[in-house]
Amino acid sequence: MRSVSLLLLASGCALFKLAAIERSHPPLEGQQRVEGLHGEVSIRRDAGGVPHVRASDQHDAWFALGVLHAQDRLWQADVARHLAFGRLSELLGERTVEVDVFARQMGLRERAEANLERLDSGVRSHVEAYTAGINAGIGTLKVPPIEHRLLGVEPREWEPAEVWALAFLQSWNLQGNLEAELAAWAMRDEWDAATFDRLFALDDTVVPIEERWDVLRTEARAGSLTAPFLAWTSVFGNNPSDAEASNNWVVGPSRTASGAPILANDPHLVQGVPSLWYVVDIQGGDLHVAGATLPGMFGVPIGHNGRVAWGLTNLMADYIDLAVLERVGEDQVRIGEETVALESVPVRILVKDGEPVRRTVHRTPIGPVISELDAEHVLVMRWHALELEDAYPEAVHALASAATANDATGAAGLPLSVAQGVALADTSGDWGFQYIGSVPVRTAHSGRVPYDATASSWDGWYARLPGERAPERGWV
Repeated sequence: MRSVSLLLLASGCALFKLAAIERSHPPLEGQQRVEGLHGEVSIRRDAGGVPHVRASDQHDAWFALGVLHAQDRLWQADVARHLAFGRLSELLGERTVEVDVFARQMGLRERAEANLERLDSGVRSHVEAYTAGINAGIGTLKVPPIEHRLLGVEPREWEPAEVWALAFLQSWNLQGNLEAELAAWAMRDEWDAATFDRLFALDDTVVPIEERWDVLRTEARAGSLTAPFLAWTSVFGNNPSDAEASNNWVVGPSRTASGAPILANDPHLVQGVPSLWYVVDIQGGDLHVAGATLPGMFGVPIGHNGRVAWGLTNLMADYIDLAVLERVGEDQVRIGEETVALESVPVRILVKDGEPVRRTVHRTPIGPVISELDAEHVLVMRWHALELEDAYPEAVHALASAATANDATGAAGLPLSVAQGVALADTSGDWGFQYIGSVPVRTAHSGRVPYDATASSWDGWYARLPGERAPERGWV
């Protein structure tokens, strides 16, 4: 790689002028030399502050996106990766130690590394270009963002596996049923299956609770939920899927004045400062894609490429379960017909302005133990993200590269930890809707309440989720 210029052009955006006095604000005019580009790249910010990237190839386009995310949203991206990978206490001190312990107990960093190893080599090269761009963008800042300076910490270098951090957090945040399972567990002495259904079954399409629950809830004896698990769940607050109001739609050509499909997307996510989304237009080689990105996460999850448009909304799928495991002696549990050892995992948490904290936590083959080891049973959390070979970079790259709506549906079969509904339309007039993501196939349990791990399990993922292509009614 050689050192090549980034050409920066401004067009009078008032918002950026207001921020220009800040020392960490990125330069908006002139040239900067950064290592790792193949050729010259121009970045022009329009009157709305939206960056427009023009590069000679895809590598440089994705590299420039990384530069932009670092220059404009480094703190936002940095917090996400520290949270997901159990390093939040390095920024915030002892108050977040328990949160970090549970992130380490889940092993999300190891999971991300495994996902990267299995990633298509071509897409991986683009992910690597993106993270190299983040590092180059950090290098262009005169000083770190104000949040880093207030805390007295320096942003560390980004690595390709860390693009999964926000994917994991979004997967957790957008799941559909954990809160109900926790309520069922907490009230197991009071609520039988019929009572639970009266409280939580909103209509007659809900899958019935298995009969085994009324036996399990009275016989299971497990310790209290662990402090790390409670700390982790408290970070996320109320589940946004409770709103049941994430929506998108497409109107087909037969119902539009122009004779072309119209697509709209309204993803309902928790408001934040800054906004979760970062809008961008990037072009390089045969890539030209514009839309909403997530700082620290590779790709353009919502947008268009001039030929195909796509929008995402939450499927609200249930892919986290609580499992009750019978203990065998001090250090073994039963899963199905097998007796397996509890895995003891030592963790070391670095703490800002404090001494490192050392803990030992426990895992099983189906997930982390979330109850204390002082009773006959243990409660285990099973989350599909801890088992999947998540290919989200391939999915967003497939969308960006699609020539038709039919091409875009190719992402539907990929293993994904964030389950979404994808609205699609293209310039040839094709359109439709497709659910994507990995949803577990459960054997002998509903997934609505904790299940007995000696009698039930998961059996892979649904091979294909529902979808529609240009139905006669003229809309989806």
